[in-house]
Amino acid sequence: MKSLIDILELSEQEIMELVNTAGDIIDHPAEYAHKCDGKILATLFFEPSTRTRLSFESAMLSLGGKVLGFSEAKSSSAAKGESVADTVRTVSCYSDIIAMRHPKEGAPLVASMHSLVPVINAGDGGHNHPTQTLTDLLTIHREMGRFENLTVGLCGDLKFGRTVHSLVSAMSRYPGVRFVLISPEELKLPRYVKEQYIKAKNIPYTQSTDLEAVMPELDILYMTRVQRERFFNEEDYLRLKDSYILTPDKLKGAKEALDPYRRMTAAEALTLSGALTITQAEEDAGAVGELAAEAFDAALDKLMDMRLKEGDHLRADLLSNLEELSALRQAIAARAPEVPLEYRQRLMARLEEWQVSADAQRVAQEVALMADHCAIDEELSRLESHIAQFRDSVENGMEVGRKLDFLIQEMNREINTIGSKASDGKIAQCVVSAKCVVEKLREQVQNAV
Repeated sequence: MKSLIDILELSEQEIMELVNTAGDIIDHPAEYAHKCDGKILATLFFEPSTRTRLSFESAMLSLGGKVLGFSEAKSSSAAKGESVADTVRTVSCYSDIIAMRHPKEGAPLVASMHSLVPVINAGDGGHNHPTQTLTDLLTIHREMGRFENLTVGLCGDLKFGRTVHSLVSAMSRYPGVRFVLISPEELKLPRYVKEQYIKAKNIPYTQSTDLEAVMPELDILYMTRVQRERFFNEEDYLRLKDSYILTPDKLKGAKEALDPYRRMTAAEALTLSGALTITQAEEDAGAVGELAAEAFDAALDKLMDMRLKEGDHLRADLLSNLEELSALRQAIAARAPEVPLEYRQRLMARLEEWQVSADAQRVAQEVALMADHCAIDEELSRLESHIAQFRDSVENGMEVGRKLDFLIQEMNREINTIGSKASDGKIAQCVVSAKCVVEKLREQVQNAV
């Protein structure tokens, strides 16, 4: 039984075999549709995940297997204090293999020591992410045809980025590799990673804060996001989160293989292998090329028209959901003043039931304390402001994907605060509905960014 906790647990030969097998699955998926018939994958995600968790589940289902598990710690017995060892010991009785993500470094290793089945590390804190590294290696090999003699640029959060740490350790085994480390001073690659994987092997590397300055050197550019969940200080995150945003302008000095934004002309498209086969006599080649160019340009125009129509539909959908959210905010605002009044009525009724003489001043004090505890005026005001900014941004038609994403985060925060302070069943119902609407907005914005 072999678990996968660290990418270095796989030899270079094993990695090459996996890359070749993955390529064959991509090219011939039907041949692998029943390879995992009768097998069960358990996905134990103690940390939120969308892409990684669903990629595991999709892969297992595509291979004919089944999936069970949980997507966050609070939906498991970990919320009641159950240890990783106990969780894995139980789950391994129900599954054939376990994919595990955990915010604590070393948790998957502990799990592998207590599991009856193999454990795959799907990310542990800021330490390792071997499965992401395998997909990165697959991409590098399919695009470049090799792992050797490459200049690899790593940009963004190099301090906390576990995918970066795993990729550095994997690529450090191949000859002729050079690293270019691009990050703010606060997010530089940890010393232990450089010492263990780079300096120990005398691999050449440079460090820079300027992405554009080093762009011409790179064969590969690996971009990472600044991870909010790894920061203890919100101000540090907000200051650094937009440090590196890749744009077409920044790619102007890059090698041709690194520039996916460069628009291909019709003439260039016709030069691609297999794009067009001409059987006419040589004298007709020019005429065929002109017709193909016209068709290509017409197709591009239709594509742009389709994307514009999609944008119009998306804008309408965003505004519709925003109106629903605004209506829920208004309902909460209308209900909020009633909460202290109803509380006073219940309090007086209870005192009367118990035949206790009520001191008017003491009752008023109690109601005032409750009203102060449940006060949500500030949250409602900020939520109204966020909704107005969101609506204005959508209606003015500018490129505002990142701004909308930030506003959604802020709206979600205000709604959560309202839910925790309100102490009222009707408001709680509105909060649940509002969170559902915000989630719809989040998905729409992320699809558009």
